Amino acid sequence: MRRILPILGVLISSPLYGGFLLYENFEGGVPPAGWDTTYVSRYVSWYQRTYSYPPGVEFGSYYAGIKVSSTYTSDTGDATLTTPLIDLGAVAGPETLSFYYRFSTDTSMGPLDTIYVELGPGGDFTSPVVLYTIAANYPQPITMTEVKIGLDAYDGTSVAIRFRYRNNDDGGVAGFNRYLWLDRVIVYNPSTNNPPEIFFLSHTPSNPDSNVYVGVYYAAFDSDGTISDVVVYYWYNSGSPSSVPAFVDTGSVYVAQIPPPDEYSKTKFYAVAYDDSGDSAVYPVRFFVHGFKTIAEARALADGDTVQVKGVLTANTFGKPEYIQDSTAGIAIYDYNFHDAFSMPSDLGYEVAVAGLLYDYNNLREIVSVSALDTLGYIGVPTPEVLTIADVGEPYEGMLVRIDNVQFTDTTGTFAGSTNYTITDGLDNLTVRIDADTDIPGMEVPNGVISIIGIVGQYNTTYQLLPRSRADFLLTGVAERPTTENRTPFRVSGDRVVLTESGRIYTVSGRLVFSGSGEVSLPTGLYVVKVGGKVWTVLVR
Repeated sequence: MRRILPILGVLISSPLYGGFLLYENFEGGVPPAGWDTTYVSRYVSWYQRTYSYPPGVEFGSYYAGIKVSSTYTSDTGDATLTTPLIDLGAVAGPETLSFYYRFSTDTSMGPLDTIYVELGPGGDFTSPVVLYTIAANYPQPITMTEVKIGLDAYDGTSVAIRFRYRNNDDGGVAGFNRYLWLDRVIVYNPSTNNPPEIFFLSHTPSNPDSNVYVGVYYAAFDSDGTISDVVVYYWYNSGSPSSVPAFVDTGSVYVAQIPPPDEYSKTKFYAVAYDDSGDSAVYPVRFFVHGFKTIAEARALADGDTVQVKGVLTANTFGKPEYIQDSTAGIAIYDYNFHDAFSMPSDLGYEVAVAGLLYDYNNLREIVSVSALDTLGYIGVPTPEVLTIADVGEPYEGMLVRIDNVQFTDTTGTFAGSTNYTITDGLDNLTVRIDADTDIPGMEVPNGVISIIGIVGQYNTTYQLLPRSRADFLLTGVAERPTTENRTPFRVSGDRVVLTESGRIYTVSGRLVFSGSGEVSLPTGLYVVKVGGKVWTVLVR
């Protein structure tokens, strides 16, 4: 009878039948259960990171990572990640320590920084045994690299293994967000009969439609034999499982084709690998979404639902979230990987596909925790929907709009970042939110009648207009102020307009409300004053 061994990111408290004393791939978090971590600065600490693109050998979705590019003195010191106590006498020895590592670039660490792999006899690191070092003056690999270290001298004892990054005050390196990646840390007896290993690599296409076959890729290994079979089990939504065989793609990589459901589906799947001794290993359940909802349909689903949509990227200058829209609605995308993929000005106008979880952030509808994304092609940024202030509301949240014939109620000074301002059309008011990540802070607040383009946002119960850049402010008219050289033939006082010469007063929609000279009382709003060949726009409060 074949045995099914779940390969999970956990410490095995008793020896595995195949000789593994420790098996950790960080799928369950960092630090894993039973492990420990210390740090001087939280900016230089070990934590779980997501594989965002193929790095070479890939073990699941996550790895343990640490930033190795900090140049701040306050971040210097040690950051450690330590295994639980491992009983090397639990199985026949001797044992081997194996782990994989890589860097995000080949010049990630500062010139004096070092990574130490250390052994603590009995778990005591007062005088640790240095097993391996990764120094900045040596090549820093950018593909997953395996290290194997014999633990023969410690057979029959209990030890702990510590990964220690020493960040020295050495000026660091140029650039930001450079990382060490650590994955698949195991302690095992290489001479025993080991079970196979299987790891999920990817699926393609990443954002499939409902009528498309999806290829799922796994890497399967057997350290003391051969892989005899890999089977993938799948099911649509809450249906019953079916299975398809996986075939060798290249080397140790296997691929299986999951058929299309021909309807919108959250498609779940897992894989089992068998070796020539009859042992087996299973990779846990994963999922992808078959098909697309319209953005309007997606917005109507419940918080926490997994959804897949496609839309045109309309805004990416806010430092998160980004915004996309289709012909039905718009929505915010708040996700680090999405931001990294679509943060350039040249990305605007591309249709993108995205799968993730629905979430409300202070009443702003968002897609978060993106599980898959793709670029579908360039369409162009859609023409902004022209609205009045009164039109702004939930149907337009997340969409690119333009509001004409408005003025700022306070036109003094320059815009500040992370600050709200108010515009009015004479009848209604609207909050304009200036995001600190745009180029707008420092720009003079426009004086006079303008049009503004932006994304409709929401914070709690307040709808907001979010201009993306200075180019979103369109000057359409400026109220001339009287001077000695250029005195206007009228004056405004409260709700009264006094024409000192014969002229006409119109609403901004073009309706004539007064003709002649003298004083007239008007409701609050914007008006156009025409005297002779000159035109002014005025705000009556």
